[in-house]
Amino acid sequence: MLLLIVLSVLPQCAPVPLAPPCETSCRWCNSRIAVCDQQALVSVPSRFPPEVFTIDLHGNKITQLPRAAFTNMSTKLSRLNMSNNCLLYIEDNAFDRLTNLFSLDLSRNKLTLVTDYSFRGLRRLRDLYLQNNRIKYVSNNAFLGIINIRVLNFRGNRLTEVPWAAVRMTSAVNLQKFDVSRNMIQTAPAIPKIDSLSYILNVWFGENPWCCDCGLTPFLKSLKTTDAIQDRKSMTCAAPEALKGEKLDVLVAGIDGIVSRLWRCH
Repeated sequence: MLLLIVLSVLPQCAPVPLAPPCETSCRWCNSRIAVCDQQALVSVPSRFPPEVFTIDLHGNKITQLPRAAFTNMSTKLSRLNMSNNCLLYIEDNAFDRLTNLFSLDLSRNKLTLVTDYSFRGLRRLRDLYLQNNRIKYVSNNAFLGIINIRVLNFRGNRLTEVPWAAVRMTSAVNLQKFDVSRNMIQTAPAIPKIDSLSYILNVWFGENPWCCDCGLTPFLKSLKTTDAIQDRKSMTCAAPEALKGEKLDVLVAGIDGIVSRLWRCH
């Protein structure tokens, strides 16, 4: 009887809070980092700790990002790695909730285009990795509102033109690396010197199948006046046959005119 009286007057203990919810497919997860790589996931998991800052989903089998993919995701998320999945398509506004994301890695997927709304809402995005996809088209407004971008990597895609208009929409004031090497670019206009594009520090153009005809003259002339190109030695002509393998730097050296032993433009 005495024991019952003592127990009745003791304050009730509050229930011990459970650990933050975390996907069972994640091999390691705490309040800040979730590592869910190489788990054969086919969609973005929905259960993560509310304070998570970094999520690693690389090496899974996710094929698309629907608009609701990140509905339950913390707005504090700052890093998202979805490289080496099977991504074919990003629905409009898929990342809309991730307003504090600053690093997004979508490299080594199967994306074919970047639309006006693919990255809408990522106002603080700084590093965007899209290398080794199958991208053929980038909308002029693809990066509208993303004014803090530092890295834009399109290496190893199927672009046939340099997406200067899309880059201009970023304001480019902070852009440090712009890589369109190893694409299918045959010709290009002069490198823009207007607005804020002159701030770009490092540009990669190499390993493209340049068509070295007279239409490339404006681009070659602009190469002569910039130090931003980091891979000049890998910029060579793929056509015409008479210039195949010729380095663009050789043509640039004799650009005035342009007169060379193989090519004459007036």
